[in-house]
Amino acid sequence: MFGPSSNIQMTFNSRLKRVRVEFTAAECFEHRKPPRDLITRVEERFRDEREDGFIETFLVFTKRFEEFWSHIRDLQGQIDPQRKIKFTLGQGGRIYPEIEVELDEKSGLPTLTCSISPKRMSTLPFSAFLFNIMLKQTQLGSAMPIDRAHLKFLFLLLKNGQSLSRVKILQQPGVEDNTRSGFAVRFNSDLRFATLHIFDPKWLASDANCKSLMREARTAVEKINTKKVKLHYLEEHGLEKTISLVSKMQAFGYQMPYDLLIAYDFAHRLNANLLAVDKISESDLLSGLTSKLRPRFRRVRGDYVEMDIDPSGMKATLVSLSERILPVRASLDREQLAADIVKAGITTGYEDRLDELLGIIKRDVDGVGYVVAQGRLAQAGQTFQLQLARNKVSTGDDTVDIREKQNRKLVRAGELIAEVRYTDGIAGSTVDGLSFYAPASAIQLGLSTGEGIAVVDDWQVFAERDGLLALDGLTISIEKTYVHKGNVNLASGNLSFDGAVVIEGDVESGASVDVNGPLIIKGSIDSAKVRCSGNLEVKGGVNTGKTGYVQVGGHASFAFLESSIVHVKQDVAVQKSITHSLVISGGVIHVQDEKGTVHGGLICAWHAIVCGRFGAEHGQVTQCRLGSQHKVEIRLQRLAQRTKYFTAAAETNLKSIALFEKSGVQLTPDQQKRYEYVKKNAKRYQKILKAIKDSKTKMGYEKVYNTDATLVVHDVLNKNSQIWISGKKIVVPGNLKGILVSPLVAEGFLDLEEVDNFARQHPSARVS
Repeated sequence: MFGPSSNIQMTFNSRLKRVRVEFTAAECFEHRKPPRDLITRVEERFRDEREDGFIETFLVFTKRFEEFWSHIRDLQGQIDPQRKIKFTLGQGGRIYPEIEVELDEKSGLPTLTCSISPKRMSTLPFSAFLFNIMLKQTQLGSAMPIDRAHLKFLFLLLKNGQSLSRVKILQQPGVEDNTRSGFAVRFNSDLRFATLHIFDPKWLASDANCKSLMREARTAVEKINTKKVKLHYLEEHGLEKTISLVSKMQAFGYQMPYDLLIAYDFAHRLNANLLAVDKISESDLLSGLTSKLRPRFRRVRGDYVEMDIDPSGMKATLVSLSERILPVRASLDREQLAADIVKAGITTGYEDRLDELLGIIKRDVDGVGYVVAQGRLAQAGQTFQLQLARNKVSTGDDTVDIREKQNRKLVRAGELIAEVRYTDGIAGSTVDGLSFYAPASAIQLGLSTGEGIAVVDDWQVFAERDGLLALDGLTISIEKTYVHKGNVNLASGNLSFDGAVVIEGDVESGASVDVNGPLIIKGSIDSAKVRCSGNLEVKGGVNTGKTGYVQVGGHASFAFLESSIVHVKQDVAVQKSITHSLVISGGVIHVQDEKGTVHGGLICAWHAIVCGRFGAEHGQVTQCRLGSQHKVEIRLQRLAQRTKYFTAAAETNLKSIALFEKSGVQLTPDQQKRYEYVKKNAKRYQKILKAIKDSKTKMGYEKVYNTDATLVVHDVLNKNSQIWISGKKIVVPGNLKGILVSPLVAEGFLDLEEVDNFARQHPSARVS
């Protein structure tokens, strides 16, 4: 972070081109006005961004910030001084000439015309869309407060491929529209969408209040929706937005009302997820951590001294002395100077430099460039490891099981992924108190890099491209990745990609996803067709219905499976439950929750099924097949059915031939043709039956069983279940608790308390 003091922190969101300040209300109570150089620092950064070509113009909200600061001061005694406040101080962006704002000749109100191409529109966040409209409205001299919820609806229409021509921009409701409840709801009967306008900040005082507001707003919409238009409610989006306001200016009663789009006609088939943007962490700061944001010095200030901290954090250099030092220069002592340096954020490395700095101040000489504090270097130890940017991965001596981390982390080009560091020795420290251990050698560790990885100075690991981080032992690489924003549906079109894919929404009904590589779906799957050759991770649940399916070439994990068809080549991990589904796994099916259930449907696994509860007292019978190749069994069943069908057809055909060949029967020309046809059929049926017999023989050789397969039920195995293990049906005598099922034990059942001995005798069996 950067900022004029340790008490006010400023961050820069590189994607949204937005500067935000964060501080406590106490800052406003203690100081009559904001720090003088805040605006200067923001303008400098935006000018740098403009010079580098990242933006074309910017706005700094100086007047609004000063008014808000004064507004907070007026609340002294009414709010907690330690309450956190976030304020957007500046916004930069590119100018889109396709976004045109004009004043209507008759009414004088602004109108919007927009014909951005779908490709360009797909990269446009709402903040940039709003920024262009506000900028052009200002240029026209229009001071009308605009309804931002209306603009969000128009934004979704544009994202859906529609163009806009001279659409009137609605005015934000005024104080006269406020109701006793502290909010107002509007329903636009022409475009069929509903908006919420919040006047009273009490609704934003807590998460609970925000939830209550969304419930009451929905009730209000249903009352004014007199034509009973079927609406799609944006409750999740609305709740997320209102909760995010708890520490922003609206929660303090400033710049009200706040406009929020909360519903639209279901027939529009819009994608509300597009209102959300990729939330780059607020720690993506003006100092910069990626290749696109070059490292910068951080300016820190106390009451008397102003310093720059270098990008490594190892040195703080004097920049200037404040005018406040003039009346205290002669009396300033060592302890006061130390306290001021600590107030600026320097916590270590200054102690042995205080006397010299104090002398510079008292002699009134030019001390610019003097090193006020110096960080402490770390000293190497004996043990070193590879560390991810946030988590430990593996050590030089031991390897932690990192399979759970594979293909889970999306990284960006230029991002620092990991470092090779000692875990012992003497820790070093930056001047602002960040401790660290000495760097070690990636070569000595045996680190191996794949595509998309660069190792700098033999210890830092950087991403050379956007992608999915893949870890295999001490081999690290980045797989080619496509990130799909929002849902996959009829509006977005089907998705097909040769490489890793991240879908940041749902896969909706009727959609198709075909990926040659690993796939991450951050939402759910609903009546869709999904295939991937690598691992699959679905953050939500799956309900494919009869029209969809999921096919996976590697491992798969889901929150839950319901009424689904799922084929997975390796292991399946399900967090909660599997209900009324066909699930086929070439490895293990594991329902991870302690009370996780398998209920209804057919579950097939080559190695094992592990769950809390299996089956239910009432409803559909729950079936499972363990240790068998289900596809081979299904194929053999179908061949048996075909044999039965064609045998019956051949017998009927032979009876027809016998009738035609009956002695004394004189055949007419038509009967003769019919006779020749059935004789020809007889030969065809013989060929078909022979081909079926050959296929059955071949499939019979392929029909093998895994005699070590097991079913492990930690809670209750219900008697309303059908179990086949290695082709053998196991009869469930009644409800059994804490049981292992295997053909290798008498009666097929073993109490889990006795499983240790079984595991020693059958090391290949899965018992947990």
